[in-house]
Amino acid sequence: ALTQSAGSWSINSAIATSLTQTGGGTVINGTGAVALLVLRGGTVVYNTTGTLGGASIISGNGVLDFGGNAVATACTNPLDIYGQAAFLNDPNKRLGAIVVDLNEGASLAQLNLGVQIRLTRGTPA
Repeated sequence: ALTQSAGSWSINSAIATSLTQTGGGTVINGTGAVALLVLRGGTVVYNTTGTLGGASIISGNGVLDFGGNAVATACTNPLDIYGQAAFLNDPNKRLGAIVVDLNEGASLAQLNLGVQIRLTRGTPA
């Protein structure tokens, strides 16, 4: 398991267990998958083409940014966004079909999913 609380780093391989971040910045490059992301603060730039797995969370002032790469990737489970400050940025639609659960005051204003998208409403899990 990896933990990041301040500063910045780049990861150029798969993350087989988890990445928990409370602050700072992380850039994930290459083709490796990320088993689980718990993003509670700071920014994670997801440039890897590897799949994002687990019950990944964005909360606090965390920003998950898929905008640095135009190559498709995938997310195996819903992305859970908590609170009013977290943000998901995917302007190039790298994630294709994605489920996002907005929880604890999170709103559509915290999503940049590009243009011409389909939005289907349901109850978060």
